[in-house]
Amino acid sequence: MAYVYNASTKVRVTGLASGIDTDSLIASIMEAKSAPLNKLKQQKTLNEWRQEAYREITNAIKGFYDSYLNVTSSQNMRNASSIKVFTSKVTNSSGAVSSGVSVSATTAYQGASHTIKVIQLATSAKEVSQSKVSNLESGSLTEKLSQGLDLSGKSLEITIDGTKKTITFAEGAVYTDGESLKNDLQNMINTAFGKGIGGLNKVEVKFDGASGKLSFDTVEGSGSIKVTINSAGENSALEDLEIKNGASNRVSASLSLESLKDTFKTPLQFGTVDENEENEVVSFRINGKEFTFSKNTKLSDIINQINSDKEANVTITYSSTTDKFTIVSDQTGAGQNIKIENIAGNFFEALGFDIDAENFGSNGTDAIAEIDGVAILSSQNSITQDGVTYTLHAADNEELTVTFTQDVNAAYDRIKAFVDEYNKLITLIYSKINEKYDKSYQPLTDSQKEAMKEKDIEMWEKKAKTGLLYNDPTLSNFLTSLRNALISSIDGVGLTLSKIGIESKSYRDNGVLTIDEEKLKKALAEDLEGVTQLFTKVSDTVPNYTRKLTAEEKATRFSESGLATRIYDIIQDNISTMRDSNGNKGKLIQIAGLEGDPSVYDNNIYKAIKDLEEKISAWEEKLMKIEDDLYAKYAKMEKAMQQLNSTSNWLSLQIDAWNRKI
Repeated sequence: MAYVYNASTKVRVTGLASGIDTDSLIASIMEAKSAPLNKLKQQKTLNEWRQEAYREITNAIKGFYDSYLNVTSSQNMRNASSIKVFTSKVTNSSGAVSSGVSVSATTAYQGASHTIKVIQLATSAKEVSQSKVSNLESGSLTEKLSQGLDLSGKSLEITIDGTKKTITFAEGAVYTDGESLKNDLQNMINTAFGKGIGGLNKVEVKFDGASGKLSFDTVEGSGSIKVTINSAGENSALEDLEIKNGASNRVSASLSLESLKDTFKTPLQFGTVDENEENEVVSFRINGKEFTFSKNTKLSDIINQINSDKEANVTITYSSTTDKFTIVSDQTGAGQNIKIENIAGNFFEALGFDIDAENFGSNGTDAIAEIDGVAILSSQNSITQDGVTYTLHAADNEELTVTFTQDVNAAYDRIKAFVDEYNKLITLIYSKINEKYDKSYQPLTDSQKEAMKEKDIEMWEKKAKTGLLYNDPTLSNFLTSLRNALISSIDGVGLTLSKIGIESKSYRDNGVLTIDEEKLKKALAEDLEGVTQLFTKVSDTVPNYTRKLTAEEKATRFSESGLATRIYDIIQDNISTMRDSNGNKGKLIQIAGLEGDPSVYDNNIYKAIKDLEEKISAWEEKLMKIEDDLYAKYAKMEKAMQQLNSTSNWLSLQIDAWNRKI
């Protein structure tokens, strides 16, 4: 069928009596009556295409804005630092380049020079475990030794820094004193693994007569770090030696506090913070922020939660190399102290910290420097003075000299990139408003698409989408505003674009700018401040753009602002998602909306599309009724024809019977 709407799904049998092709006849009638519906659908499609075309332009404008006018962009042409580009050099008294200080400048001038002497760096408050925190030891062997500890033929699996060995006690090895046991273990380990650096034992075995416990640890300076003891199978000596399977001289942060409590040299103790004595926890305050963790919490989870808490303002780390914890304030400076208070348990004591020490956590320092002979105190290692930011890396107490040299090429490259992207933007917009619309190419109806190949449909729709923004007044005004912004003089600025080598050669070029490289570089070298003001000057009277500015305020701001600021304002007027004093967003946003903004459902084209959808729905209902009425009409005709045929057949039979009698 050639007509298009939500056709009836009724099953009909037609034309049996009359012989008329009722379906084809009604289809022909409905095709004619569907013309207004098809027109509405074409209008809807055109609006959808036009909306896409506007949004393509809006996104291009926004992309240009984000790159060259947004305050967060490193290429922001409203910022003087995009044009005032200087290279800096830091040298010591002998003229050698120094790495003790690095500098950047927001304002500087050719040949500018400063001196700086770094006396002290700013540091964070920092505390380190007083000694190794892990404790790889056995349980008490006093009673077993008194009865004779039989280890004959039994084994241990020992791993040192990833190398795994099995050591086995000799047959008949029965021990009644700890020293003999310690000595044999030491010899077996040395035989299995060899000595460390400088002939030191890789693992030192000790026996404490008072507690009756064996202990194992790597020896500082031997080159060894981690030792782990595991079961060696069925004939294991672990149980006899009261050593847990997997015992190590390093903390495993993936384990719970309950699993770790006896592995610290200072055993971890739990407490309670409520009436439920069975609810064992560790609880403490760090810089006033309270934390409470159950004994089943993993150590890694505790550290992560503390480190991510802004109020606690500290970072805790564990070094498996030194077997020590470190706690550091997140900021530097003498005022960045670390204060820890226990509420329940002894979490930080187990981690090797003496939180009750008089000067605990109060060793942060301020940076001290002399800049151009003036003493400066700072809580950070970054100091900004007279538009120059000094980043301190080393406190050499040596006077350094900082010199600046203008980088004309870098400034030229930034301006050229800005102009190139501006040209791309206006070329795109001009191409759309100059692209003529061919009314002979309308959106295809469904029946037309059914009769065409996919490639032909694509080619047709490509042609049908051209010229949808032809002579668009909003886009034309946008381009006119940009052109006026570039050619109008700026109050208090003697330079113009043409004076620095940037101009549009011909009106037929649609405002595309060209750059005379030699002339622009000469202007940058000879009048850097003037070129900077040409682009970045801020209005004294109306320094800030808002959507609520009056026409008079806008005019004043325009006349007093640099070119980049003018372009910024024009773009805001067209694509801002903020509302003005009349409740309107930017002009292009009002027309077509912006993806990702509520305006996608609140714009002129969207409203037009919704209105067309309502009309389409009404027409579809109307056409369905017309079709039903037509089928009902022809059904009556069929019924009458059937009755007529029946009467005719009866008469024929009567006549035939009469003829036979004669």
